[in-house]
Amino acid sequence: MLLLLHLPYANVMGDDDTSPLLQNQKQFMSLNSMLMFIGQRTYPEIRPAVIKLSTKYNKATELDLCKATRVAQYVYGCKETHQLILAPKSLKMVCSADASYAEHADGKSHSGGTVGFESDTCCNFAFISCKQPVVAKSVGEAELIAQNRVGDYVEWAREMLLELGYPQENVPMFLDSQCAMQMLQQGTGSFKRAKHIKVRFFWMKELLDNGSLKLIYMPTDELVSDILTKPLHGWKFQYLLYKLIGWNSSKLLNCGGTMDQVAEEV
Repeated sequence: MLLLLHLPYANVMGDDDTSPLLQNQKQFMSLNSMLMFIGQRTYPEIRPAVIKLSTKYNKATELDLCKATRVAQYVYGCKETHQLILAPKSLKMVCSADASYAEHADGKSHSGGTVGFESDTCCNFAFISCKQPVVAKSVGEAELIAQNRVGDYVEWAREMLLELGYPQENVPMFLDSQCAMQMLQQGTGSFKRAKHIKVRFFWMKELLDNGSLKLIYMPTDELVSDILTKPLHGWKFQYLLYKLIGWNSSKLLNCGGTMDQVAEEV
């Protein structure tokens, strides 16, 4: 079993104006830069926290240093058992996309997503976790921005696999927002005063119309990309972590793939 040292601060995305500024800002920047490197390589689950902390460079507080230190403790505690497992059952691509609405202090949302191959659990080779570049005015718009971000990676991977002789059509994109699905499938969005949303809408609509993508609804508790949009804790974190890195797939299968059953079995 992975040694999971969860962040003690429930709202890692929040700011605390009462915490004093650090005297040594380089110490914080060095630590968080190291964590960002690790998150890009083998610990994708820490990306939401370190990306938030990276916005505090040169203005970090003592609380921010504590948060970064706690993330480092999590990485150190998992170093003996944490590993990414790639065990695809085919070279058919799958992806997922999610967004955490207005997660950041400036009102911007956070995108999360995965791209991988079909597997009995998950076999992901690309992980997306980033602050959205614009402010979304609704949850549906935030989800649309996240889908576009994941769609960029899907198109990149599709072209690469096509060159290798593995064409991809109707790549499933798993979502937990029926509103966003309806917006794209039925064209019910209204973006007259938001050109940046309008362009994303028509680009995604084109991918759906030409058969490059297909949207599939999945409950939030089962959607693996949810762990890349905000810090989670408890069994939901552990369950989605198993799916994210493909770890201990036999236990997931024996449990039937539900979060409550995984909690009982582990």
